[in-house]
Amino acid sequence: MASIGNDRKLPYYQAPLSSGAMGQRPTFGLLFVYAIPLFGGILPLLDVQIGQFSAGGFLWVLLLVIGVYTVLIEKAFHRKSLFHLPCMPWLVFLSVVWLSLFWGSGMDRRQIQVAAQLSLPVFIGLMSSMFVTNERQLKFFLRLFMWAMLLSLMCAGLRSLGALASEQPGLRPQAIKMSLYACVFLAATPPHLLWAVAGWGVCTAIAVFTGSRLATFTMLSLPIVHPLYRGQWLIRSIIIASTIGVGLWIFYTPAFQARFFIKGSGTVTDILEGDFNTAGRLNAWALLWEEVCEHPWIGQGAGSSMVFLQDNEKLTGMKHPHNDYLRITFETGAIGFSCFVFALAWQTWSVGRRTTATSGVLRHAYAAAFLGWCVLVMMSVTDNILIFTIQFMAPLFAITGAAYGVAYHMQQQEMQAERSTDAF
Repeated sequence: MASIGNDRKLPYYQAPLSSGAMGQRPTFGLLFVYAIPLFGGILPLLDVQIGQFSAGGFLWVLLLVIGVYTVLIEKAFHRKSLFHLPCMPWLVFLSVVWLSLFWGSGMDRRQIQVAAQLSLPVFIGLMSSMFVTNERQLKFFLRLFMWAMLLSLMCAGLRSLGALASEQPGLRPQAIKMSLYACVFLAATPPHLLWAVAGWGVCTAIAVFTGSRLATFTMLSLPIVHPLYRGQWLIRSIIIASTIGVGLWIFYTPAFQARFFIKGSGTVTDILEGDFNTAGRLNAWALLWEEVCEHPWIGQGAGSSMVFLQDNEKLTGMKHPHNDYLRITFETGAIGFSCFVFALAWQTWSVGRRTTATSGVLRHAYAAAFLGWCVLVMMSVTDNILIFTIQFMAPLFAITGAAYGVAYHMQQQEMQAERSTDAF
């Protein structure tokens, strides 16, 4: 693996960036990719209405349009520029999503928006694999997630103080973003244990403070699934024991007891028996599953689950299924569900196996991507993480694409060096 010079001994947040740290003058496409995590950080500033639409909704549309034009211009002037993110399973899944618009209940604006939102992160990943080409650029990109976290905290603080108008005041909407930032921090270990644990701990503490149950316990599980501790059973046993202890302590705090139980308190046994506050999820899931059985193979079309919940008189205030696996099954049937699960499992496995075969900042990126995909796998059980396009999905694909892009260019450089040596 190619070296990244004298900066390798320093954490990515401390390593100096020289005038050539991002290669030569950065292209617009590279700056576009750099902006992806920052957009997630400032998104609370855009939580305002413009007519019947939110400003944040305009943002992802704008990103899609600018991204397409950027790629077209890049291909026009640099025909050798290629996408290096292997994404065929995702393209197959997205094909099913777009085709579902034709056999669904209709092709209105909302359903087209859902299909486009699912497509944007994959496109961002492809762009990232094209424009991030070396380790210094990758190091700078990962560093931006620290700044994105600080921006997010600043915006959330302003919202809590009432300085920003919002339909969802407070820090709770920040929990999903913090789960991705936690992945980037934790992936820095080994060797940067203190920095990684400190960053992960801050993100987890914020999730605890917001009262987000699944985000908190998902972040607590990240050290357990860390890909670089495979086979180290003593370390992993210590991590598991510590995580269980911290998790139980958090569970029995008054704030989380109130979040889990309507009566104000309960035990782990109550959780196992299903006697806890699901915020209406179980009722909604039962109704959704009845509809799934009516259209088991191809579903009812992208976005149809939200239409069903909002029009159902038995449910009030439930806008989303709060289970992405059930949502995908409802909208695209068993065919779409199979494609989605395969793409998700394949992507997680693909980046996971590369963490042990790489080193330095490239390993950091692959490990962060692996942990991010693990978060997606876990949080999709009781949340709508797929709709968090700017906050989670696009940055996750951007990390994944950047890692693949840099790995490709490093491999090309090594092959070129070998050819030069053989010629000499």
